Amino acid sequence: MQDLGKEAEQCHSSKLFLGEDIGCWGYDLSSGTGWWSKEAQRLHGVASGTPLSLQFIKMLLGAEEWQKFVDIDEQLEQIDRFCIQYRVKQEGQERWLEATGERIDGEMLAGSVRDVTAAWNEQEQLRNRRLEFDLLNRYLERTANTVDLQEIVIDAQSTVRRIMDVLIFGIFVYSDGRFYRVIPDRVDEQDEAAAFSDEHPLAYRTVQTGKIVEVPIEEYPDLQVREYLLHTKARKIICFPIRGDGRTIAALSVAHSQNVGITPEQCEFLRTLCRYLSAQIKNAMLFEQVKKELKERTRAENDLNTIFDESIDFIATIGPENKFCRINAAFIKKLGYPKRILLSRPFFEFIDPLDREYAHYVLRQVRTCGAMRGFCHRYVCIDGQVIHLEINATLMRGEDSLVMIARDITNQKQIEARNLELERSFAMEKLKSEFFANLSHEFKTPINIILSSLQLLTMKLKRSGTGDWSEDYKKLCSYIEQNSYKLLRLTANLVDSTRIDNSHLALRLERCEIIPAVQESVASALPYAETKGITISFAASLQEGTSIDCDRDMVDRILLNLLSNAIKNTPEGGKIQVLVSASEKEIEVAVKDNGGGIPIELLPYIFERFCTTRLGGLVRRSDGGGLGLSICKALVEMHHGVISAENNPDGGATFRFTLSRSLHGGEPVGGVATLKQNLSRDNHLKRAQIELSDL
Repeated sequence: MQDLGKEAEQCHSSKLFLGEDIGCWGYDLSSGTGWWSKEAQRLHGVASGTPLSLQFIKMLLGAEEWQKFVDIDEQLEQIDRFCIQYRVKQEGQERWLEATGERIDGEMLAGSVRDVTAAWNEQEQLRNRRLEFDLLNRYLERTANTVDLQEIVIDAQSTVRRIMDVLIFGIFVYSDGRFYRVIPDRVDEQDEAAAFSDEHPLAYRTVQTGKIVEVPIEEYPDLQVREYLLHTKARKIICFPIRGDGRTIAALSVAHSQNVGITPEQCEFLRTLCRYLSAQIKNAMLFEQVKKELKERTRAENDLNTIFDESIDFIATIGPENKFCRINAAFIKKLGYPKRILLSRPFFEFIDPLDREYAHYVLRQVRTCGAMRGFCHRYVCIDGQVIHLEINATLMRGEDSLVMIARDITNQKQIEARNLELERSFAMEKLKSEFFANLSHEFKTPINIILSSLQLLTMKLKRSGTGDWSEDYKKLCSYIEQNSYKLLRLTANLVDSTRIDNSHLALRLERCEIIPAVQESVASALPYAETKGITISFAASLQEGTSIDCDRDMVDRILLNLLSNAIKNTPEGGKIQVLVSASEKEIEVAVKDNGGGIPIELLPYIFERFCTTRLGGLVRRSDGGGLGLSICKALVEMHHGVISAENNPDGGATFRFTLSRSLHGGEPVGGVATLKQNLSRDNHLKRAQIELSDL
């Protein structure tokens, strides 16, 4: 053994090794015994004097490192020299040793051993750097043309897990005030956990501060998340800021199980990855924004196209050449021209020639001011029809084209024209009514003076005697009186007709028995009928004492007017019947004569004003203003009744009117009273004289 040691030391000192930290060793293959120096023993972490044997080395190194020696032993027959690197544990730390040796005199091995831990670590760092470089290069190759944020996250996660033991990985983005985690469609089961939800406080703090945040799992603020992370054997969470455009736009967060935390090399790798992610996330977010805007624009264009095509309004765009660029279906259908013709000609050609100069002015205004609203053009359709369009026109931004939206207001224009004509007619009618009313009032004063003077003159004639001259005066006074009553009747009819039109004539209801009221009117007309040899009969088919609420003066006036017409149209010796009947809801009064009847062509208009003018050249058989029957109709309708006229089969005519029994009396209804309504009951005969004055 001493000889083996001397040979080994000679080999060590002569040519093989240099350096004080190098130990030497020798081994006899035939005997299986060996020797190693104190330095070699120190390097292996064994006590001085420990014998060297293969069995001891196997026990010292463990199975994985021992296999390296086994491999060398199998090659000793073919090689003279060898070099082997292996790990040993000393005081809980790993140390890399390098042993070299050569065969001496056949069965003798001798060599040296040295500590190469520093060199090994440097090589390991170089390998790791090369691995990181390769990983980053491959990551960039995979994601160079990727704008899908989810795919970027998936590749980043895969890359990080190649260099460190990551349990949970996540990237959180802060955009437009919104903080959220990018969750790929394809994720690991662990990443689906709520541990890295959108409420991740550490990632949010990183985004807000722009600094790396690292905490042990035991200090994580959320208890539920903390328990889950401990269950996954995670030790720490670290978040890296991802910066872009001078601000933090995202955060990369990992939960790892490394007891000592991440190494400086791993930290630098993650920093580098974050720099790459910065540009990629910005591009991806920009792509998403562009895609969203494009989607919204496409949807808006589709909506606009739908509105354009389906709108019932008329929509068109007009280009720089003053031609239609687009025109919707409703507009095409309305104008009637083929679409190719509408798009090939200046739009002025479809406007009414009278409006073309104004259309040129409008076009200049729109292109100068940007918009013009509420103007009207007349367009000429293919069938020659002229339509009125109300149009809003707006200049399209960045273009010399404009869009016009129009709607058909032809009917509105026609209605406006009709309304204008009606207003003019109404104004003329009002003017005419006011004229007649004023004229009637102007007539009343002199007529009343004539009548008053006539009454005084008559009284004096009665007192003056019975000479021949007085009979002549009486006759002349009678003529004057009768014609004054005619004028008074005509004037009253004009006034009342005007008041009816203006709704100024009102009922003055009172309770009265119908039979006595009718009999009184008949009695007033008898003297006038007898002068022509006409008899008037009265018949009632209702109970005595039947009463209704009505305007007594108006009913008297209606009946006297009908009796006047009957007397005028009945020949001498004729007959007139007045019939009164009743039903549950109304009272009916009929005046029947056996005269010549009503001309067929006049019958439909008998209750209209001045209806006798419809007879054309026929000679009027008696005097009358043509207002009496129209006033009768209005007075009957004020009593909620109806009036009618018909020719009798055996000759003559019958007039019927009804009075509703649903009216109720009480205080007189306010209104402007007619002249005859102001006459007293005692002056009933005078009223009859007025109504029958044209006989």
